[in-house]
Amino acid sequence: STVPDNSLGSLIRLTIGAPHSNAETITSYDFNTFAPRDTFCVGDIVALFFSPYNYSDHSTYMWQCNGINGGNPFVSPSGANSNSLYVNLNGAGVLIFRVQETNYGCTGSWSPFDTIVVLGPPNVTITGPHFVCQGDTDTYTTLFNNNTYYSWGSTGGNIVDTSNNVIDMSFPNTGNFQITLNAINQCASLSSVYNVTVNPYPAANAGNDTVICSNTPVPLSTPTGSGYVYSWSDGTSTISTSNAVVVSPTVTTTYVVSVSIVGGCTSHDTVTVIVNSIDDTTSTTQAGCNVNDATATVTPTSGVPPYTYLWSNGQTTQTAVALAPGTYTCTVTDALGCSYSSTVVITSISSLNPDAGPTATITAGQSTQLNGSGGVNYSWSPSTGLSCTNCQNPLASPSVTTTYTLTVTDSTGCPATDTVTVFVDIDCGTVFVPNAFSPNGDNQNDVLFVRGACIQYMDFSVYNRWGERVFHSTDPAVGWDGTWRGVPCEDAVFMYVLKGTLLDGTQIDQKGNVSLIK
Repeated sequence: STVPDNSLGSLIRLTIGAPHSNAETITSYDFNTFAPRDTFCVGDIVALFFSPYNYSDHSTYMWQCNGINGGNPFVSPSGANSNSLYVNLNGAGVLIFRVQETNYGCTGSWSPFDTIVVLGPPNVTITGPHFVCQGDTDTYTTLFNNNTYYSWGSTGGNIVDTSNNVIDMSFPNTGNFQITLNAINQCASLSSVYNVTVNPYPAANAGNDTVICSNTPVPLSTPTGSGYVYSWSDGTSTISTSNAVVVSPTVTTTYVVSVSIVGGCTSHDTVTVIVNSIDDTTSTTQAGCNVNDATATVTPTSGVPPYTYLWSNGQTTQTAVALAPGTYTCTVTDALGCSYSSTVVITSISSLNPDAGPTATITAGQSTQLNGSGGVNYSWSPSTGLSCTNCQNPLASPSVTTTYTLTVTDSTGCPATDTVTVFVDIDCGTVFVPNAFSPNGDNQNDVLFVRGACIQYMDFSVYNRWGERVFHSTDPAVGWDGTWRGVPCEDAVFMYVLKGTLLDGTQIDQKGNVSLIK
């Protein structure tokens, strides 16, 4: 029979993939000498091999490198089951390789990384200032490369410190000089030259410290020079950009002048202007009533002695004598010519015992009698609400609480004063704005007023719904008739703002809505 005998069952062939249990190890070699290496030069060819490897195992291998195929896995041009990879090294950098085995569809682990360094010619581009200042130490650098030796030199410069690709150098003399750099690695050697111009520091001399009187102008200057740029500072801000400046400090101040030239070389100097300020204390004695026997003394507390004195009445001693009641000024001048003026007030001694009477409390609109005593002549102030001001017992009718001063004199004209307060109780009630009015010409509720008594001051504004002010008044007797710009407003809800002060001092601060209804 041509039909298979399946009486005993079916035969299945099964293939199981088995990658190596140990991950592969990659070794890099010089293509020409086949010597193991991990550092190469641009233009070299690196040969990479891995193990374990067995051609008969029917395995395929994927390589991966950060600089090849965008970092994605790829097959070696030598074949999918080859254990070698040859790479032309066209650029400097670090390349990292690994490999992975696949056996009958089963994928093994990635191998450990194998890293190689590709060196190009050393970098000898120097960076640093082309223009420097005489005597300064400046830093020059070049890009650092591994496995590279650097040798620095200079014409006219002194090497202060060097560390591979970095050098600190100072130039003791002015002029044009050069910095040289030689760099060598296993792939190449290169050199470069960097030109440096050394400029001198400009002269900066602000002069000697000086002493002046307060607010006295004093000129400051520093020597001029070709190409010099100047800046004067008082410690908080720049006050001038010329070589000279006039200052008038009121307190001792240190000024700094900065002088710069092309190349950034800047010199600084300071000068302190010491302000000789004069101050003093004063003392006085009282004059007898209608007797000019008072004294006033001025005692300087600063400045440079000896001092001179000039009183406003012509006296030239430290203590002025035989003074009548009044105001006197004394000008004190010290040895440096700095002056200061002080004012004293001379009062008189009086035997009067004035009495303006007891305090009183009234209701707004009422009156009370003030009772003065203790003198021959009487004078009351302020005059507000008084029936007379030069009488002994005036009638007081203030609208608000008021303190009155009584001045009495005796037969010789000596004055004395006392005060009395009249308290006014004010019932101001409630201040309000109606919530609606109807400007329809029927003479009933046609005008919107601020309602309330005792309004001493007010500021009343009405706004439409767009925030435009349609009415404003500071007089309680002036209300809104419902028009804006001469045109009657339509029915709407308006907002008002009211601020003010009542006679009793109460503050008004109100906001609300009012409806215009015709």
